[in-house]
Amino acid sequence: MEQVCNNIDRVATLELRGEGLPRGVIAPLYDAARAGGPPLSLVCARELDQVCRRGGNVAVVTGLFDPKYFPDGESDGPLGAVVLGKSLELHGANVTYLVEREVTGVIEGLADVIGTGHRCVALSREDESFNTSLADGFDAAVFIEKTGATREGAYHLVTGTDRSGCDSPLMGFLDGMNGAGKLTIGLGDGGNEIGFGKIFEAARRIVPFGVECLCPRKEGIVTSMATKILFPACTSNIGAYAICAALSLITGRRDLLHTPEAEINLIRATVPLNSIDGGSGMAREYVDGIPASVNAAIVETMRGAVEVFRAERLRTF
Repeated sequence: MEQVCNNIDRVATLELRGEGLPRGVIAPLYDAARAGGPPLSLVCARELDQVCRRGGNVAVVTGLFDPKYFPDGESDGPLGAVVLGKSLELHGANVTYLVEREVTGVIEGLADVIGTGHRCVALSREDESFNTSLADGFDAAVFIEKTGATREGAYHLVTGTDRSGCDSPLMGFLDGMNGAGKLTIGLGDGGNEIGFGKIFEAARRIVPFGVECLCPRKEGIVTSMATKILFPACTSNIGAYAICAALSLITGRRDLLHTPEAEINLIRATVPLNSIDGGSGMAREYVDGIPASVNAAIVETMRGAVEVFRAERLRTF
């Protein structure tokens, strides 16, 4: 089972993103986060499995907003959120999506496409105490492509530019979850997303603009916000799909797997929802510059890894 998850993680960490986004960073970020332990998809799945079996409340936190570039959010994050959310709900969890208010419509639209619930709470950019108070209601939180604050409280794009004022402050929420010993998982691909504080110094050395960003602070883009588990992947969506595959593997439940057909349908749905491809800045059938067909192939490969394992197990009895 661990070898299967090794293969799932290898697929999840292929460098496939388009020109203009950082390349050559995913493998070293993953290695730093794994630190010689078990495959990260397996670590996440085992922890989430326990939460689901207790009927726990899980917050799936996502949504990148920018009034100029991402007025309705980007396609990396929301797709992974609804796919993982569906798997967790099927396995017994109560899922709530915590998102920037401008992205609630995207989550609801994508959830309808994939056929799952869409209980959404809009985060506040003006009232951090509201966001902090939400921690009391959850047993676990998964942050998917959610920008985190630096040590000085700034927020950045992976390109090194400042985006402060566009993100709801979640330091208190994360501290409340971590302080209570609850499960927190961060999925990201650039070092600026919540979770990378777990490998802060390593990430600063690995990613472009890690040590010095383009804003006046010159402190680098890497967030100081650390989660219990950090899973760097080619895109945050793909990290979520890897967790679904591992969760299917350890539970024996085929219905927890994502499918290539569902992936194609979800990516197609991003265009009318104006969910922007971060690789081009346009609403098109890509995620971080990766075409829908390639994303679907990744999903199929992960699915195949699980199905082959099941076939081998069946032949041994």
